[in-house]
Amino acid sequence: MKAKISLIVTVFLSFSLFLCSKEDTKESKKEIVLESPANHSLLKNPVIFKWNHVSDAENYEIALSSASDFSKILLNQRTENPEFESLERFSPGTYYWKVRAEKENSQWGDWSYVNDFTIIDIPKLIFPAANVSIGSFGLRFQWEGVSYGVEYQIMVAADSSFSSPVIDEYTETASYTPQEEISVGTYYWKVRGKDSLLNWGEWSETERFDVIDLYGTFTDPRDGYTYKTIQIGDQVWMAENLRVTIYRNGDPIPNVADGAAWYDLYETESGAYCAYENADSNAEVYGYLYNWYAVNDSRGLAPEGWHVPTDEEWKELEMYLGMSQWEANSTDYRGTNEGSKLAGKAWLWADGRLIQNASFGSSGFSALPGGYRHCNGNFANVGDHGTFWSATESGSASAWTRYLYCNYATVGRGNGYKCCGFSLRLVRD
Repeated sequence: MKAKISLIVTVFLSFSLFLCSKEDTKESKKEIVLESPANHSLLKNPVIFKWNHVSDAENYEIALSSASDFSKILLNQRTENPEFESLERFSPGTYYWKVRAEKENSQWGDWSYVNDFTIIDIPKLIFPAANVSIGSFGLRFQWEGVSYGVEYQIMVAADSSFSSPVIDEYTETASYTPQEEISVGTYYWKVRGKDSLLNWGEWSETERFDVIDLYGTFTDPRDGYTYKTIQIGDQVWMAENLRVTIYRNGDPIPNVADGAAWYDLYETESGAYCAYENADSNAEVYGYLYNWYAVNDSRGLAPEGWHVPTDEEWKELEMYLGMSQWEANSTDYRGTNEGSKLAGKAWLWADGRLIQNASFGSSGFSALPGGYRHCNGNFANVGDHGTFWSATESGSASAWTRYLYCNYATVGRGNGYKCCGFSLRLVRD
């Protein structure tokens, strides 16, 4: 009986010692508690490391590595205090750290668990540049992306505290185009990035810019509509597509909706106009499409003091924006970024090289992707293309045109069939 009791006591004591030993080990591993940086933090330099104080510790050792298994030690530092501020500026990337304590008997305790943190590269604002003055027609925000960024938040406000932002949007790319023009005034903007773990990084520096009004106006006496105008070089252009329905002498321009009837205009060489897909809502945005017979009608499509630009006047505009004489005289797509400079209202254009170019909208001309109408009466490519008449014939059945396409930053010059329906811009006499 005594032997049985002794065996039971022995087993109990052994089990108790096992539990105590296991608990001691567990507590030992929990002895160091890492406080800061918190696990998975996004940080800027400098980095301050903090952990809890161990009562009988004489020293601490902190280890830092760029590898989770600490195969590459970047820092191994001893300190008497449960805190260490690194004077080194860490490059952007993820780092791992742990700490252990040295007891009074010069024995080192176990390493703590491992925390990681990421040094972030803060977005660098590119455009608008600091303190620049810009017309609302050329407003597109761009910044230098960050290595960890899977999403960005952009804020624009009329006050540097961003109490009432006029833009507070999210984008997966390092750019943002407003969906409408911003009113004249002073603004501030900043950007921050988010990583794949949904942690937001630090805000960029805040930059200031001014939106100014560079437009003039002209009211067409025929219908009372007021157009924006813009001076580019020595020329003054209408900054909107024409939308008049009356010739200068007061005669109505035929509005031809039917496709077959539109095609018949080729035989009679009769002028006509229409809205894209015959929808008034499209005309409100893009103006009307006119065939060349209306452009060339002796009754006058332009109001007094204005005229349809010639091919040479288009070239003058293009060369002022940077195109060479040789390029201007060529056909098809020419130049470098003159198409982006001429285009405007990026939210109407399909995404592509045209709106992605840094010079997008900078001229104030604000060319729109109004599409066109084929000679057979079919409509095509609103949102992708914008084609504009000149007053200069290029053949018995064609005239010179200019066209922009969403995937090119350049300007096209080509022969447009006179029976087609294209947009129209006017230039001042």
